[in-house]
Amino acid sequence: MAETNLQVFNSEEFGNVRTVIVNDEPMFCLTDVCRALEISNVGNVKSRLSSKGIRNMDTLTAGGNQKLIYVNEANLYKTIFQSRKASAERFTDWVTSEVLPSIRKTGNYNMNMTDEEKIRLIAKGNVKLNERIDKVEDKISSLENDMPLYGCEIDEVQKHIKRKVVDVLGGKNTSAYKDSSVRSSVFADIYRQLKREYGCVSTYKSIKRKYIADVHEFIDCYLPPTVLSEQIENSNAQMCMSF
Repeated sequence: MAETNLQVFNSEEFGNVRTVIVNDEPMFCLTDVCRALEISNVGNVKSRLSSKGIRNMDTLTAGGNQKLIYVNEANLYKTIFQSRKASAERFTDWVTSEVLPSIRKTGNYNMNMTDEEKIRLIAKGNVKLNERIDKVEDKISSLENDMPLYGCEIDEVQKHIKRKVVDVLGGKNTSAYKDSSVRSSVFADIYRQLKREYGCVSTYKSIKRKYIADVHEFIDCYLPPTVLSEQIENSNAQMCMSF
């Protein structure tokens, strides 16, 4: 077995990460890396890595000597790419700016990759991380938009509809407004149209949040159908005749 030198690097955010040097190449404890990246299934991560860059090393732990899995630098980046945490990018920065430079100074570490190759690898990893972050944000946005309305939003829709009904009927002092049958018909018609347009099943709460702006625009632009408009006009005309 080639000579190894155990070094433990500590980060306030990521905790301890154990490293060893094997044949002048740094290797990182996979368990520590997964913990730092909040990846729970170490075995699943290992199965996706290159077997050439994996070593089982005897390591002194609080529980005595144990065989721990260590991975080389290329596999380290592959592990980082598997993380869905936004902090994975910060972990990459910490490893490349602090851990690896320290190993070069204190160990016999000769990089097998050129600087250009390493930059390309890190850039590729950052692109993948950003893509995953974008997907998570899109999923969160989709879930939020498909959620039903909050109570305050339902109240605002109901108030908006009441104001519109009063306007359509000509005001609260009109005969049409005072006629409960006509007034109820307008409320019912608005509700039917909302149900048809925005999937409102039984209550306004059933309207999905992504439609909230459209719903308010619909209420602003609402016009009663011809038959209902005639009922409103006739009702208000009778009130005028009575005077």
